[in-house]
Amino acid sequence: MFDFPRLQTLLKEHADGASLIDFLLSELKSFTGEGWEQEDDMTLLTLQRMPEVLSTNERQREQAVTNSWRGGLS
Repeated sequence: MFDFPRLQTLLKEHADGASLIDFLLSELKSFTGEGWEQEDDMTLLTLQRMPEVLSTNERQREQAVTNSWRGGLS
């Protein structure tokens, strides 16, 4: 089975993010073989986090929210 632990390992190996969907589809094809017939829908979604420049006020507000959230965990 092409399970979640296998996917996690592949994501760690391909950490640079370039063409991730193509890489995963290629790995799936290698896993299943040429004669495999897909029985169900398959959805892949990748997100790329881009660095964001925050103003000092935005950074302080974000830190305050993070601190208040962490305080709620105790």
